Amino acid sequence: MRNLFFLSFLLLLVFNGKAQVVATPATDTSGPKTYAIIIGISNYKFIQPLDFADKDAGLFRDFLKSAGGGKLNSEDIFCLLNEEAKAANFWVKGMNWLRSKKLKTGDRLFIYMAGHGDAINQDEYFFLTYDCNPAGDKNNYIITGNIQLYNLKSRIADMVRHGVEVVLVMDACRSNELPGGTEGQQTLNSAISEKNAGEMVMLATGAGQESLEDAAIGTGHGLFTYYLVDGLTGLADSKETPDQKITFKELQTYVSSYVPAIAQEKYKRKQDPYFCCEAFDQKSIAIVDSSFLRKWTAVKTMNNLSGSEMDSIARGFKTRANDNTVADTSFLMTYHLFNKAVQQMKLIGADSSAEFYLSQLTSYDPSNILTREAKATLAAELINYAQTKINLYLQGKDAAAVQQMRSQMDEEENSEEITMTLDRMEKVSKLDFSQTGIMLEKALKLLEIQDSSISKSLAAKVFFFKAHGFFDKGNKTMDYLEALKFAQLANSVDQGAAYTLNTLSSLYIQKHQYDSAVYYASKAIVVAPKWRYPYLNNAYAFYKL
Repeated sequence: MRNLFFLSFLLLLVFNGKAQVVATPATDTSGPKTYAIIIGISNYKFIQPLDFADKDAGLFRDFLKSAGGGKLNSEDIFCLLNEEAKAANFWVKGMNWLRSKKLKTGDRLFIYMAGHGDAINQDEYFFLTYDCNPAGDKNNYIITGNIQLYNLKSRIADMVRHGVEVVLVMDACRSNELPGGTEGQQTLNSAISEKNAGEMVMLATGAGQESLEDAAIGTGHGLFTYYLVDGLTGLADSKETPDQKITFKELQTYVSSYVPAIAQEKYKRKQDPYFCCEAFDQKSIAIVDSSFLRKWTAVKTMNNLSGSEMDSIARGFKTRANDNTVADTSFLMTYHLFNKAVQQMKLIGADSSAEFYLSQLTSYDPSNILTREAKATLAAELINYAQTKINLYLQGKDAAAVQQMRSQMDEEENSEEITMTLDRMEKVSKLDFSQTGIMLEKALKLLEIQDSSISKSLAAKVFFFKAHGFFDKGNKTMDYLEALKFAQLANSVDQGAAYTLNTLSSLYIQKHQYDSAVYYASKAIVVAPKWRYPYLNNAYAFYKL
């Protein structure tokens, strides 16, 4: 290691007091406590500023103050933001604060850092503080403002040896414009991960990657930190075995299921958060506080970001180094209303429908990634809606049958997911076949399908719904010959579909052409021998012959 001049002297003074840091007074009989050191820097003095690192730090701090995060008091959190986040403030004031807490076995310490990081080599890698001024040369990190992470790791190792649980969270990826360049970025994350000191590690990215920020997430946050807190609030709790606790593994699974997907799918960037190590998988990181979770969810909604919308947010994304245009507020609000309409199954028609909001998005910016995604979302929902109608038809379930299912479910232990499913089924069951055909036709117009087989299948379903609309209650527009034409078109496009063959049989029964009815019902039975409807048509037509 090189000499660190005056700063090194300060570090030696700090680290020589090991015994004092972990000494536990004999009179202290209290249980384990949680503390946190939090640093967030957006407004650097000498190097390129960031956008939301300080807000990321504030978000994490606020979570720790909640019941789910440990309900930490302000005196249990040492927080440095922007101009206050200087090297001496961390090493002198911060370490003095830490010594005063007299951490003991079983205590937990969160160390959270959001800002720039860089490296010279595997032994000299840094979190860059507000007063960092490398003057264009990475070797100058040695004598300028920084947190030498090798030394911090040594400090962490000492605490771990004395039974303190340390959680190191770092959202510190930066642009290649810093002196270390791409190599420095790769070295930084690999050194942090490889030189584990016994702490739990959560990094925003893997080696050689950049961390994304988004002005549209909340009031502006980093992608990693936002999903980290999102999971910690309770959303990472296993859906299969919820226990109101967030384990290290659950948090890793949750964050890793969102961050890489958004980074890659929406912006063709690679961002794979890093968690270490498996030994901590079952370690509880947070508890689920229902009150805080409700508030968190409400804030997300106010900021136009529901859980499903977070998977799609793209407008305004940027790396923590580049300036991109922030999304227009009215555009994002319309996008939020679009998703709300989808969730409420208000798909087409009225002014408050998803179709209506999609038309507004298109008028704002037809080429925007969110507009294109909304277009695909609506098409998919319309197709799903139509498929549900077909499934209910195949099962012989009308609105009354669905209501009976609901009453039976009420007698058993129910769930929100089952209730939502029944709500959807009941709404679909009440919709006429002809109306469903119109919805599916709209879906086809929205789609840009490359696979002709998919297009043909959907077109056949449109013809089927139009044909079956002949049997809709109160039908006054569809005559027999028109319905028969649509049924024949459906059969010609997608030959051998049992539900189309059975519809032809039903239509021929209406015109007393029982021989044709038997013919198509028999074909439907061959295709779907366990489906009861064709047998009913077949038996009735034979009886009438």
